[in-house]
Amino acid sequence: MTGWRGLNTVWTAALVVGCSMPALTRDGQLVFAPEGRRGATVLTANGVEFLDRNEVPSKRIRKSAFEPWQPATGFLLPADGVLRHTSRRFAIGDANLAASIRLSDAYVPSWGGELLVRLDWKVLDRARKSSQREAMHVALIVDGRGRDTRALASVIVGNLGARDRIAVIDAVTGAMVVPMVRGRHHSLLNGAIARRLTVDRDGRRLRRAFRRAGDVLSKSAGENHRVEAVVLSDRPPPPNPPVERLRQLGARLSWVSTTAAAAHAIGAAEALDDRVEWLNERIPPPGPVRLADIAVTVSGAPSPVKVLEASGGDLWPDLDSATLRFGDGAVGDSRSEVVRVAVPEWVSGEKLKIDVALSYTIDGRPHEASRSLVLAYSDDLELLASRRHGDVIAYASGLAMVKRLQRVFNGRAVDQLGGIHPLVDLQVDSLRKLSKSRRDPALAETADLLATLLRSVPRHSRAARPRR
Repeated sequence: MTGWRGLNTVWTAALVVGCSMPALTRDGQLVFAPEGRRGATVLTANGVEFLDRNEVPSKRIRKSAFEPWQPATGFLLPADGVLRHTSRRFAIGDANLAASIRLSDAYVPSWGGELLVRLDWKVLDRARKSSQREAMHVALIVDGRGRDTRALASVIVGNLGARDRIAVIDAVTGAMVVPMVRGRHHSLLNGAIARRLTVDRDGRRLRRAFRRAGDVLSKSAGENHRVEAVVLSDRPPPPNPPVERLRQLGARLSWVSTTAAAAHAIGAAEALDDRVEWLNERIPPPGPVRLADIAVTVSGAPSPVKVLEASGGDLWPDLDSATLRFGDGAVGDSRSEVVRVAVPEWVSGEKLKIDVALSYTIDGRPHEASRSLVLAYSDDLELLASRRHGDVIAYASGLAMVKRLQRVFNGRAVDQLGGIHPLVDLQVDSLRKLSKSRRDPALAETADLLATLLRSVPRHSRAARPRR
């Protein structure tokens, strides 16, 4: 039992017999380290290993900036697998565009490695929301697997602002795909919808989906916002849709066809552009376009600090830096993304400086704000693993589950969707405990998000059958 499929059982057995975390030897044997052994758990291509704190990994010296980057170790976790620290928020921006940066680690390995950087930004309204539309709470019901579903869903998600909230429900399976979350999670929402569309099952559970929509919208009833229910479907609406609960909540129901044939059947516009235009009128952007060419540039010293991948934006890499371009931003626009950053090897005890620059154009004039973040290098495996930040890693786990980050966890079994379940189960438990001890509801929201994603995606990759 050396892979992730039996890892939950292995960890449970370790607690029962009083051993510490299981260790996977290089020849594939699973062993239990003696109680008190100190070090870190590492996710590798072969599964899970335990490294003693005195085992310093060998550095991978890159002789060229164009040489492919490879990590010296797998993904580090504390010896017991439980993350107990959260990140510090670093603010950056000005009166037009505000952003915050959170790092996945307090220290970086002297042999080189990578950081996860969570970036949140928001276009501000200097007129104090006078130019913004009313806030919306949306229940998006995905009914069927029409070819235009992803495009239409991305229009809805793209028009959500910082004050909006949305839940996604799959009417084919009746599952809650994403609980009610803030509108800034564009990449995670689009990824969750796209991932769900690859799970092809028989049956329709529209009544259950409407009931779930009513439940999730009723929890925020009475607040100052507009309530919307949108159905993306590849069939005409039934004669008597179960919308009584939605009517009681004052929700406005929109039925949008995801195929030209379905649109023709109900007398709606068959062209996709016409359906997109209608949807833009139904759920418009939060406000007028205010900023142009929003971009974030990451660099650092010692160099090169390179961006390996990002959950959103267009990545423009350079020799020693990288720029993420997000295009134009409307008043109230907000985004949350995670960036994987590779850092070079250096001397333990020395400093790593990461520079983040935020730029945009307004009325033809360029603006820029920047901030430098300083971390210490270390060759102490136990310190490196124990001071990882659970909130950033958990959000990256959610993006990895919906395939918006491809190589966060270095392991063949973890790359398969079902293999991430034991790891995320631990993160959910850690976040809920941290939320109680620190009285931080945002951590509980992230835990609920991860738990919902776990329930809505197949536990093993073979359960997902991509459509042809």
